Amino acid sequence: MTSTPSSVRTATRQLLLGGEFSDMDIICQGVIFKAHKAIVCTQSEYFRKAFFGYFKESIDRTITLQDETPETIERVLSFLYLGEYSGDGHILPFQSYADSDSIMTDAKISEDKVDAAQISKNIAFNHIRVYVAADKYIINPLKSLVTAQFSEWSKKNWQSPIFPEVIKEVITSLPPHDSSLQEVIAKVYAAHISNMIRNPVMLDLMPLGKLATLIIVELWKNKQITQPDALENFAKKLGSARNCRQCNTKFNVELKSLEIVHGVFRCTNCNTRN
Repeated sequence: MTSTPSSVRTATRQLLLGGEFSDMDIICQGVIFKAHKAIVCTQSEYFRKAFFGYFKESIDRTITLQDETPETIERVLSFLYLGEYSGDGHILPFQSYADSDSIMTDAKISEDKVDAAQISKNIAFNHIRVYVAADKYIINPLKSLVTAQFSEWSKKNWQSPIFPEVIKEVITSLPPHDSSLQEVIAKVYAAHISNMIRNPVMLDLMPLGKLATLIIVELWKNKQITQPDALENFAKKLGSARNCRQCNTKFNVELKSLEIVHGVFRCTNCNTRN
């Protein structure tokens, strides 16, 4: 009888949940995950080298992970075994691994009353933590999945008051060699640039890290600016202008629609384009 994808998925879920035939232990903050080299090491170069090299882990068949939370490791393993993970909870019953007292509560949705914005923020932070782990453990397909899910989250939540916090978390948490999630944010910025520049909080975030460059690249790719240095030139123009060319009034500037990307601003006194 031929195995179906659903039967294979059921089998791998049972392997992770029950730990049957386990030949490696992953320990994280006191939580022990019973795992399988054939599944984990074949999809992660990090674990393959740890368990098949001349390291203590290959002898003890145990690896201790210090930097992640058990919740993040569960999501990583969920992907390796099932091809997916949950951003707002856990695919597998997490209590199976340890007593609740030994588990550090993460951003999963609990029975506690939490407002919608906090829940949304928790989901975004979970995606970011999984991405950082996927990068560390060299699991590129998981990075691609997280990027797609984070992109969907960003498109739905860019107007949320928690979006700036999420941007800061991306900028401060991800390694400097990787800009995939910043590129997602840059696309959102570019798509809604006229709204973003009216929000002082969002405007303040633009110079952080690679984000400003990525935003300008996106604007240029979308033909919203004709040259990559258009925003820099606009800033110089705005900084050097003192009086309106029409009414000679000292400037109180108004930025309208997408005029900023064409290097245009208006006098609030006479509405003349300058």
